[in-house]
Amino acid sequence: MPNSFLQLFADLLPVARSAPDMPACADWWQMYRQHSPRHDLNTILMAARGGFLADRAGYAFMAGYQAALRRLVPALPPQRLVALCVTETGGQHPRDLRAHLAPHGSEYHLGGRKTFVTGAQEAEVFLVVAVEGVIEAAHKHLVLVRLERPAAGLTVTMNPPLPFIPEISHGELHLEAVRVTEADVLEGDGYTRYVKPFRTLEDVHVLAALAGYLCRLARLYGWPTAQQEDWLALLVLLNTLAHSETVTTPGVHLALAGALRQFGHLLAGVDWSTVPAAVAQRWQRDRPLLDVAAGLRQQRTQSAWQALTPPG
Repeated sequence: MPNSFLQLFADLLPVARSAPDMPACADWWQMYRQHSPRHDLNTILMAARGGFLADRAGYAFMAGYQAALRRLVPALPPQRLVALCVTETGGQHPRDLRAHLAPHGSEYHLGGRKTFVTGAQEAEVFLVVAVEGVIEAAHKHLVLVRLERPAAGLTVTMNPPLPFIPEISHGELHLEAVRVTEADVLEGDGYTRYVKPFRTLEDVHVLAALAGYLCRLARLYGWPTAQQEDWLALLVLLNTLAHSETVTTPGVHLALAGALRQFGHLLAGVDWSTVPAAVAQRWQRDRPLLDVAAGLRQQRTQSAWQALTPPG
C-alpha cells in the first residue's frame, strides 16, 4: 500500500503543477473525474487522490466526504457527487428526525426538510435518512432513501457560505411527496448501518484527503522528505482503519484518536512560509474545519476506553 500512495502522488504531480486556480467546487470535481478510474475499490486511495488534486482544504474535505460515502454504500455511482441528508431543525439524533417515508399505493412518498446538506448545490444524488412508521415512536425505525436529481417534489435552497471552506456549498433539502420505489430504500437500519458508522468513516477519509492535500504542498514546495514520510505513514494507518470489518469498534475509535493527534503533531511542524501567501492564508481561514465535532470525537474516545475497561 505505501507504494500505491507513492505512485499515485508521482503520477499526479505534473497535474498538480500545471493545474489552474480552481475557484469553484465544480472545477475541482471535473479535474478529479478526469484523473480517477471509474471503479476505485480503495476509498482511502480515492480520498488521497482527491486531496492531492485539490488546491485548497475545502476540496480535500469534499474528496474525503465522497470517499467515505462510497465506503458506506459501495454501489454509489463513482463519478457523481453525493450528499448524505440527516440533520433537521432539532438536530441529527434519531429523536430529532421527522422526515417521513409513507406507503402510497405500491410505492412510497417521502416528505420533510433537511436543514444542513453538504454539497447541496452540486449534488446529483441524495441519501436521505427518514422515519418509516410512527414519527413519535419511542424507538423510530429509520431508513436510508436514495434520490436522484431532478425529482418531482425535491427542491434545494442554499444557505449562506460558512466562514471556513466557503467553496463547499450547504443548503436545505425540501421534500414534498417525492415518489420513492422499493428499490430506492437501501437495505438495513438507517441509523445503525449508515448514520452511526458514517461519523467514523468521514473522520478517517477526510483526514486521508487532507493528508493527500498536504502531500501535494510538500511535493510542490520542497518540504523535508521526513515530513513526507510521516504523511505516508499516516495514510497507511488510515487505510487500515477504513477497511476494518467494523469501523465502530472501540479499537478503531482509539486508533483514530491517535491518528488525529498524529495529524496535529505533523501539522504543527509545517513551515507555511515556504508556500505562496495566498495558499497559507487560505489554510489559516479553513483551519477551523479540523475542530468541527471535536466534542463528539472526545466523547467517542471516552466511550471506547470505557468499553475496554473492566468493571470495578
